[in-house]
Amino acid sequence: MTRGNQSYWYVFEAIGSVRQLTDTQSQVPDAYFYDAWGNELTSPYSQVSNPFRYVGKHGYYLDTQSALMLLGVRYYTSAQGRFLNSDPLRDGINWYAYNDPVNKIDPEGTHMFDISSEPLYCKAAGNNPRADGMKRANRCFCEVSKLARELINNSSPRAKLCNLLGFFGQCRQWLECMDQCIFQDWAQWWVRRQIGHIFPIPRPKPIRPLLIRPPGVPQPDECWGGKIHPLINFGIPGTIDQLCRNPNDRKCCYAMVACEKHSLFICLDKCRRYQIPSFPIIVPPKPWWCCLAPPGPPVTPYSDCLQAFSLLPQQIGIDYNYLGSLQDQIRDSMRVCCDSPFWLR
Repeated sequence: MTRGNQSYWYVFEAIGSVRQLTDTQSQVPDAYFYDAWGNELTSPYSQVSNPFRYVGKHGYYLDTQSALMLLGVRYYTSAQGRFLNSDPLRDGINWYAYNDPVNKIDPEGTHMFDISSEPLYCKAAGNNPRADGMKRANRCFCEVSKLARELINNSSPRAKLCNLLGFFGQCRQWLECMDQCIFQDWAQWWVRRQIGHIFPIPRPKPIRPLLIRPPGVPQPDECWGGKIHPLINFGIPGTIDQLCRNPNDRKCCYAMVACEKHSLFICLDKCRRYQIPSFPIIVPPKPWWCCLAPPGPPVTPYSDCLQAFSLLPQQIGIDYNYLGSLQDQIRDSMRVCCDSPFWLR
């Protein structure tokens, strides 16, 4: 974020709320504290204009004059812990509720989902082992994301053993940054698909006529936004929305993994500051999964989180390429996620 000639960086907590603003000298001109519903418990130190505070990472936009937040298509009041206008999808019984703020967010004002990326990917994939198209791509995202979340949360014996050798401490921030960045692009497209199949929902006008119109949720990567043809280099014309008109079509799977790779390359730039750790990362050799290897070849140290993580999917049988050119990664992902029998087992 830039104000005047000064640049600031956001420091987020787990749910996506901004805890601090830091400047180019790593000083903290502003810090924020909230209760579970988004009420600010202290006033910011300075007068730096910042509309993205509570769950700002996911686009919650604060109107400082009215103290209301714009969440996609609806305004939310943290003082009452509810929306001011009804759910346009008429989902459930209470169309004004904002439920479970500790664990869930609602960037579009239409659908609450868990802040962990893994459950929504997997929920979108469904349970059909022979599903094709969109569900097959989501299943692929689900498995790889579960691997990342396992390391981030240190939630299994194998992750604890792996992290004991240095991976967790060295690359946690990078994994969190990449996982949330890629997930945010996918989630905006996914929510847009859910509401778009019912009826178009206009965004509300600003409450006060003199206010600048709030931007709402940031626009996703151009690929997920339907502005480019992700598979044109493979002889398949069409945007992701066009290729996914039939969600069961294999081309929809191709388009989704192509857009995921577009997000990956963009997120690599956003998360670059966390990619090179202070000490080497230890990853065991293939085919043993992360630190459960019996005696054998020595482990290999890596100085780059991307290189280290690119080896881990292989340990559960997924040859999922995170290195090489964009076209190479798209080609490999199409093969692994969309054409491979791995997901049918």
